[in-house]
Amino acid sequence: MNWQTIDFQGIAGLESSLIHQLQLYLDEKESHLAQFIANSIPQMTESGPMPYLPEPLARTKLSDGVEAFSRRAHQDINQSQVSSVPGWQKVAGSINKAIWEYVEVLEGSAVELYQQVEQVGFEQWSPTLIQIIESIKDLLLHSMEDLKWAYKRLESQLKDYRSLSDNNSSLWDAVKNFFTNDGILDSAIPRNLGKSQKFLNFKYQDFTHRYNEFQELDTQVDKIMTKFSDYDLLDSIDPEEAHKFKQIYRVLKIWEQNLNVKVLTELELIRGIHRIINPEKASQVFKDYYLAIKNQVFDLSRRLKYRPESEIVKNKEHIQSVLAHYRLELHTLGATTAKYREFLLKSDPDPYVRTRGGFSEWVIGLEPTAAKPLLYQEYDIESLDQTILNFSESVRKNEMSTDHNEELDNEIWEILHDMGQPLASKQMMEVRSRQFVEHLQSLDELASSDPLVVENVTKFLSRALRADWKYNMLFDIPEFHLLYSIHQGILGPDSDRAHVTRMGEFRILTERLFKWIKEKKLIRHHHDVELDINDIKESLQDMLAYVQRTAKDPVLFNKENAASIIQDISKKLLEYRYLFNHFFHQLRGIESDEKLLRKQFLFVDHYFESIENRLIEMRNVQWD
Repeated sequence: MNWQTIDFQGIAGLESSLIHQLQLYLDEKESHLAQFIANSIPQMTESGPMPYLPEPLARTKLSDGVEAFSRRAHQDINQSQVSSVPGWQKVAGSINKAIWEYVEVLEGSAVELYQQVEQVGFEQWSPTLIQIIESIKDLLLHSMEDLKWAYKRLESQLKDYRSLSDNNSSLWDAVKNFFTNDGILDSAIPRNLGKSQKFLNFKYQDFTHRYNEFQELDTQVDKIMTKFSDYDLLDSIDPEEAHKFKQIYRVLKIWEQNLNVKVLTELELIRGIHRIINPEKASQVFKDYYLAIKNQVFDLSRRLKYRPESEIVKNKEHIQSVLAHYRLELHTLGATTAKYREFLLKSDPDPYVRTRGGFSEWVIGLEPTAAKPLLYQEYDIESLDQTILNFSESVRKNEMSTDHNEELDNEIWEILHDMGQPLASKQMMEVRSRQFVEHLQSLDELASSDPLVVENVTKFLSRALRADWKYNMLFDIPEFHLLYSIHQGILGPDSDRAHVTRMGEFRILTERLFKWIKEKKLIRHHHDVELDINDIKESLQDMLAYVQRTAKDPVLFNKENAASIIQDISKKLLEYRYLFNHFFHQLRGIESDEKLLRKQFLFVDHYFESIENRLIEMRNVQWD
């Protein structure tokens, strides 16, 4: 018996290597049975029984063993030597036992084959798999058919052998055996083999039928998948993620189509999709695809402002066509995200969550952790879709003017002046905040071709957040957040590592502080709060020091790069203001600690004011 390495993957996945391994094993078991049958009537010598067939160096067929048994039995019959060998009952019993052991191997292999088939996900179904299953089925059927033939031959030979044995037995035993029609070997053996053969054929036909139906379903999905050949933005992301998105889209389409035709069982389909898709990975793929579309939209907006000579800018119809294609890809992303979230809800192990997935108006179970980020992504996709639609509408109305609207700027500055009054009431701030947002919308920063609009919006937003330090009324207006998001998208991500690190630190610290405040644990974490506040002070001091060094260093700040340096610092300041004002806005709902904590954080406004003063000085520098 030779040592063989177990091919775990081949067995679990029903790969072609399994056929060869099973063939070797069945040949080995058949050889052992053939040897046992051939030597079940040993040839007696002076030194004892001698095997009729020697131990084989290669495979011994079952037919060879049966023929050897037949020759030995006939030899004993002709020589009337039954008295010198074991009785026919003992021979028949030992052969019966050996055959049953082989039958159990074949039956077990037949059952295990289709249990293993059930473990193979539908995503792995292929013509190759069908061929492998058919080969294994034929191999087992052939072995069963050989065993049935051997059973019949052995039954006949054993009856002759019993007749010879009866000549040497008592008269009563001979008469009893003569009138007994029962077979010598167990009659259940051929019945079991027949059932196993029917089982193999039935299961194979059932699986091939399901496979053919699945192929029809898969062909329909393939026709739908052809639309991705024109999805340029999808192809622009990482190839692995693009492939994963198409894979997610495919299996969700199969899930959707299968609800009508029921080719696959619900459990089978759910398991397959969970094997293919990891919720965290899917969420990341959706996010990256969303960002790719979003970046392209804002890149088009930047080209309108800073590259007016570009061909796309000169052709209004082409711009609308490009935006329409962006929306098409965005709609596909949105539908896929929504469908995957629906799948997670309907396949959740918690029956209350599944009920909620089926009847969204009945909030019975909590939103699963994996599904909640997808809901937020759906909101982002809807918002971006509306932004693109507004962009396209502005282009259609031919509002892409390069003329600077000085009058609108003056009106915005007047509103900001009123908002900045020392004793501005809450009601006044609310009215002026809404007026500010309406005027900012009129600028239409996204579709505007005015190259100065981005710089001006940075100033407007920063001044508005500065004036709104007390009541944070701007954060109650949804349109303000959209305008800020559009502005940040046009500016693009900041590549300054120090700034990115600082923003990450601010987010962590403010989120932790808000959590303690919300849970009424400020006193318990009093020492930690002081440490966090000191960390924020240090980071803001670093930012202020950077601005001061830059303003004094002629290498960093000179006539050639003054505008870009000022814009870069203004952008950073705007992000800091937005983050902390959002934090202060959250504190408004916690009346007990909000005022006290807000006073502790006045140092933030002082730092921002110092940076703003430096920016004003830098803008007022007179270059020779």
